[in-house]
Amino acid sequence: MYARDHIFNSNDWQSNYTGIAIAPAKYYYPGGTIGGPIRIPGTNFNKSKKLTFWLGFEYYDQLITPTELTLGQPTRSFRLVGC
Repeated sequence: MYARDHIFNSNDWQSNYTGIAIAPAKYYYPGGTIGGPIRIPGTNFNKSKKLTFWLGFEYYDQLITPTELTLGQPTRSFRLVGC
């Protein structure tokens, strides 16, 4: 499992100086896999263990703040004037 939560992050110097709090953001990416040979007890089915199964699961959950979405976008005046 990969996990990141804003409660474990530190604030940078500039945000501390201007009094801006840490933005609430989280990132969770749990998952797992399981696999092995397919066997039927009491028989000789798949004695060589060549027939196997594999099952995997992943989930993605991320919360980002609106400021992170707008970070790095040009201002309205810049877009109107151009480069």
